[in-house]
Amino acid sequence: MPSRLPLARLRRGVPGRARGGGADAHQSACADGDRGGGHPLAELRARAGRRGRAVIRRLCLLSREYPPDTAWGGIARAVETEARALAAAGVEVHVITLAPDGAERNYRDAGVEVHRIAEPRLADAPEDMSYVRIGMWSRAVSEKYWELDSAFGFDAVEAPDYHGEALHLYRRPETPLVIWLHTLLGIAWEGEGAELYGNERGWAGLELAALGSADVLIGTSDLILAETRRHLGERMPPARKIPYVFDPEDFPARRGSRRDGAPVRALFVGRIEPRKGVDRALMAVAAARRRGTDVRLTVIGRDDFGHRWELEELCASLGADGVQFLPEMDRDALVAHLNAADCALLPSRFESFHLAALEALSCGVPVITSDRTGVGSWFDRATGMARLPIDDAGEFAERAATLLADGGWLEHAGRAAASRVRELFDPAATGAQILELHEELQAGFRPGSAGHWPDGARAREMELHPLLDGRD
Repeated sequence: MPSRLPLARLRRGVPGRARGGGADAHQSACADGDRGGGHPLAELRARAGRRGRAVIRRLCLLSREYPPDTAWGGIARAVETEARALAAAGVEVHVITLAPDGAERNYRDAGVEVHRIAEPRLADAPEDMSYVRIGMWSRAVSEKYWELDSAFGFDAVEAPDYHGEALHLYRRPETPLVIWLHTLLGIAWEGEGAELYGNERGWAGLELAALGSADVLIGTSDLILAETRRHLGERMPPARKIPYVFDPEDFPARRGSRRDGAPVRALFVGRIEPRKGVDRALMAVAAARRRGTDVRLTVIGRDDFGHRWELEELCASLGADGVQFLPEMDRDALVAHLNAADCALLPSRFESFHLAALEALSCGVPVITSDRTGVGSWFDRATGMARLPIDDAGEFAERAATLLADGGWLEHAGRAAASRVRELFDPAATGAQILELHEELQAGFRPGSAGHWPDGARAREMELHPLLDGRD
């Protein structure tokens, strides 16, 4: 691919269309289902038609992580659920993601066109220059996007802030870019209080550079929007708050009750790294056991940075035996562990949304977490989520230990949590919010404007100001 994209050549390769494609550009596999009234997408299309606009027909999602081949972490599951929901709503969705085995392939999965590409080989890159991966990967993604866009003509493209995947993205001037805020590494590392060296500064800087190319940001919570604004200041693009597309049917409410006298089965789900607070979970278990509460902790997650050995030392020093470490697993296996758990112990130091917490709540498992989790604005202790101050390790451990010993709360909060999740989260409704954002963006977007809106007032309408934050 040349250093600069020949846009004229690319436009010649795009099928002729008005915005959103011609009437026969894409036949929805769910066309019959969309004709009926009452469906969020049907309502959105009706509004768009009255305004003389078209809902997008083709969308490209960039995500290095996409199940089942590349991780079952929060980003991977969020992108998969969004892709499937939008595909079910009649959008032609393409996902560009990693082929971990290097075997590039294209296939259709649950109505989504998945394109797996190999990661470029890093030759002779020093260990303290791992940020080179961002540039190499984003350029490979851009090349694949160019190829697909010339064949299909995407109406819009979405990417995560993670890994700076949009850094090298070449797109036609009329194609908007939306970037989801998961958590910039600069924000994550700041929360850990770690000193940043050249490698970390490189990662953080490249992610910021990629973020600056967005026309609109999507933040899943007030917390991540506020933290990103604090980090970027006036450089922050317009933003909209939309939660992850979440389907409670993927995490069904469990049946049955706790057995009296049985050990309390606590579960931690997340990457094994300082930000996720596995150390706080272990300390809470140790505090509960010192009080005489028999707690057994299972830790599920991948260890990207060799942090586990530190946790094993903490287990030994605290006497928190009965801790089991398991690798990251697929959804069915995770649901099985959630169904066996009495409580999810998820004391992350910062979470933009905290999908693992929502998944636990959906299964009817109450959650003990920190006061720095985005999804907490929708839940309180009565509806299954106890948010405790995280800065003081001892205070968190003692308060968590009290909750772990409260059998009544564990029982009743779990049932309330499952009900609350189903009141709040509907994948079709959230998918309609995403499509409505794309409709607004395209209606106010000027081709060739490099992402600028026609006037400043329009950009201000996209902003969110109120913050919903609190703690138990």
